[in-house]
Amino acid sequence: MKMNGKTKKLAGVLFMSLSLLCFSACEPKEKQHNKHTEWSSDATGHWHECDDCETKFDFGTHNYKDGQKAKVCEECKYELDYTLEENFAYWIKGRDFIKDYDGDYTSYVDRKIYENDVLSSYNYLNESKSGNKYFSDYVAYNLNDKNEFEQSYLDLIVFKEVDDNGVTRNKEYHKIVDDEGEKITGRYVSPTQADKEVYELPRDGIEGLYISESNTYEDLIKDIKDGFKNDEEFKAEPSSIELTRRDDGSVSLVITLTSEADLESASEDEPIKGKYEIYYDINVKDGVVQNLDLGSTYCAYYKDETKNSTEKLVHKQKIEYSFDEEKYNSLDITTERTTNEYYGVIDFFVENLTLPYYCREYLVGYDVTAGEMSTYLATLPGFMASYSMEIETDKLFAFYKDEAMTQEITNMTMEEKMTIYAKFTLPEECSVILTAFKIKNGNERVHIAYLVDKGYKFTHANYFPQYSIYEIDGKENSVDDVEFVCKANRAYVVRYDTSLDM
Repeated sequence: MKMNGKTKKLAGVLFMSLSLLCFSACEPKEKQHNKHTEWSSDATGHWHECDDCETKFDFGTHNYKDGQKAKVCEECKYELDYTLEENFAYWIKGRDFIKDYDGDYTSYVDRKIYENDVLSSYNYLNESKSGNKYFSDYVAYNLNDKNEFEQSYLDLIVFKEVDDNGVTRNKEYHKIVDDEGEKITGRYVSPTQADKEVYELPRDGIEGLYISESNTYEDLIKDIKDGFKNDEEFKAEPSSIELTRRDDGSVSLVITLTSEADLESASEDEPIKGKYEIYYDINVKDGVVQNLDLGSTYCAYYKDETKNSTEKLVHKQKIEYSFDEEKYNSLDITTERTTNEYYGVIDFFVENLTLPYYCREYLVGYDVTAGEMSTYLATLPGFMASYSMEIETDKLFAFYKDEAMTQEITNMTMEEKMTIYAKFTLPEECSVILTAFKIKNGNERVHIAYLVDKGYKFTHANYFPQYSIYEIDGKENSVDDVEFVCKANRAYVVRYDTSLDM
C-alpha cells in the first residue's frame, strides 16, 4: 500500500513512540547497595562498605585525638601508635616538673624482698609534707618461727603545731616499736625541723639516674649511658633504655642494667658465678611523675647446682602532689613529757672576723645576757687560749647588733637565727693576739685568740711560721721575721695567708 505524506508522518511518530517505550522498558534499574553501618579503615582513612560487594562510600581521612595507649580517630576509632618523639615530649614534662618540685606531696612506698622466689620480708613507708606539717609512717614485717609474717618494726614521726601554755610551738612526736618494746618521745623543735627529717623528696627519686638535664631524646640516651659508665658503682652502660607507652596512657622510661661475672671461690660454699640485674622505671602521667619503681635481682651459681640461689627486691613508689590532711589530723601526738629543744643559732663575728663555730646554746624565745655570751666565747674550745691567766669570762667581750658596733646588746631574746658582732673588752694588764687565716676561697676566719700579758713579745717564729703574715692591725706586712711588743688593753689582729693549704 502506498502511504501518502500524512500517513507517513503518523507512522514515523508511532515508530518513535514505540522505540522510546522499548528502550525505557529495557534499561536496568540502579543497584541498591547494602551499606554496612560500621566503618572500615586502614592507615589512609575510613569508609563504609557494601555488605554484598566491594563498593566503598563516605571515604574520609582520619581525625585523631589523644587516646590512652595510642591516638584514636574520632569517627572510626582507628588507632595509631604514638611516635618516639611524641612519647619523649610527653615524658619530659613530668621530668621537668619533678626535678624542681618543692611543694606538697604524699608518697607511698612498698618494698618486698624475695628469696628463691618466695616472699621473705616486706615494708611500707607513707610520707607526707606540706610546709612545716609532716609525717612519716614506716612499718616492716618479717617471718617468725611459725613462718608467719608479723610486724617487726614501726617508726612514726609527726610534726605539728601545738599550744604550750599559750605559746604556739612546733612539736616533734616520735614513736618506735621494736624487739625492745615501745618508745615514745616528744620535743619542741624549730618550725623548719621537718625539712631535716624528710626521708625522700619526690625529686630525690631521679637523682643518680643521669636524666635531669637532657632536653632531647638523643641527649637523654647519651647522658644515661655516659653517666652509668662513669659511675663508680656501676661502671657500665645500661643494657637497654626504653620509652614505653602504658595501657593507661602514661609513659615510662625504663633503664635496665645487667652484669654477669665468674667469681673466685675458695670453697664449695662460695658461688662460682654471679648475675645481677637492676631496673629503674620512671613513669609519667598528666605532666607529673606518678610512679618511681626499681627492682634488682641477684643470682648466685655454685658448683653444686642445688645451692643456686636468687635474691630479688621490688620497690614501688607512688607519688601524689598533695598533702594527706585526713591521715595527718588523725595522728595523736600526745606524750607524757615534751622537752624543749628549739635552740637558736648565733653566727658570731669577732673583731669583724668570722668565727668558724655556730653557737647553739640558747633556746628560742628565752632571754640571753651579754655576760652569758661572753662566757660562752671565752670558754669555747679551740678558740680562746691563755697562759694560766685569771680573767672574768663574763666581761671579756661586748656585743652589738650591727657591723659598725653602735647598737650594744646587754640583754636579748633569742631568735632562730641571729648574727652578732663581738669585740674584746680587755683588762688593763691584758692584750689579745687574734690570728686570722685567709683560705682558698678568699674568705677570712678567726683561728685562735691568745690572751697575753701586756709587754708580751710576739714573734712570727712562735706563731704559724709556715704561713706568711700579710697584715697586722690593718697595716700591710712584707717582712718575714715579724715581731712586736703587746701594749695594754689592745687586740692585735694578725692575718695569715693560708690559701695554698686550706
